[in-house]
Amino acid sequence: MCLGGRGRHGGGAAIARQDLIKAMRAEFELLGALLDPHAAFLLQRSLKTYFIRYHEQCKTASAVATWLEQHPAVAEVRYPGLASHPQAALAARQMRDMGTVVTFRLRAGNEAGARFTEALQLFAMAASLGSSESLILPPQMLSGKDLTAQELAISGLAPGTVRLSIGLEDIEDLTDDLAQALSKI
Repeated sequence: MCLGGRGRHGGGAAIARQDLIKAMRAEFELLGALLDPHAAFLLQRSLKTYFIRYHEQCKTASAVATWLEQHPAVAEVRYPGLASHPQAALAARQMRDMGTVVTFRLRAGNEAGARFTEALQLFAMAASLGSSESLILPPQMLSGKDLTAQELAISGLAPGTVRLSIGLEDIEDLTDDLAQALSKI
């Protein structure tokens, strides 16, 4: 989840032994990986609403995952909050909210995934995560073109795999958009 909520800034904390922190800081300074003062200010200001935003996005992601699991064009949904997820019990013990990312596989494969992605109106195509806008990474970008068949099998990136990062839009608006796009494949 992007702390800023707009997908424009990222920040975090490095927690380690003092000697490692010192070495990392030197590398970060060399690479320019430190936040500029304005970005730090924006992140600090956004932290006030972070947990509210994250909780709402998780609720919406859960509803979207449940909806997708019932759709006949969808072969499989991966979301830790679903009972069908192989690690659902572990997630329930470790997590209060189940995250904002929903991955699913279309029965019709990558070509249908391209049509599906183009038909969406509310989801922006982006490789990012944690924005207040819902985002999609379509099958053609997840297909692992440079991977062997064995590597693809290990990765779980079957043809037609789509990744959604759920934002702050209304649940019904998102499922309506997904429904109209799925009807076009």
